[in-house]
Amino acid sequence: MWSYFRLFFSNNYWALVRDPEKLFAGSEVVQRATLETARDAANHYFQRCAAEGVTRGYFEAENDANGQWSRQYADKMAGRQSDDLLLGDKIVSEAGEGVVRVATMLSLRRLRLCGWLIGVLSGEAEIPDELNVL
Repeated sequence: MWSYFRLFFSNNYWALVRDPEKLFAGSEVVQRATLETARDAANHYFQRCAAEGVTRGYFEAENDANGQWSRQYADKMAGRQSDDLLLGDKIVSEAGEGVVRVATMLSLRRLRLCGWLIGVLSGEAEIPDELNVL
C-alpha cells in the first residue's frame, strides 16, 4: 500500500512541479485529502529542518520555548538512521548547512502553498490576480 501511495503522490506532485499551470487548468483536480497529506508532509519536514537549523545556529528561534523544543528534537533525532528524515542521500542530522537551509525554506514554501490551495478548495481563500502565497 505505501509503495502505491508514494508512487501516486510523487507522480501527481511532480506533475504539478513540472507544470504548475495544471492547478488552474480545470483538469486533473487534486483532492483535498491529497493536499492535506502534502501539507502534513511539508510541515513535518519544515519542523525537522527548522529544529536542526535552530540547534546549529543557522536560524533564530521565535522564543525560548521554541529554541528549547528545537534543541530537544534535534538531539533526539541526531544520528538515528532509521528515524530521521532524508535530504538527498543524508539524514537531516548529517546534512550540510546549505542543504538544511534550502530544505527548510523549500518545505516552508510547500507548507504555505498547500495551505493556500486547501483554503481555495474550501472557499476560505481566493485566487488573486497576482499570486503571492510563497
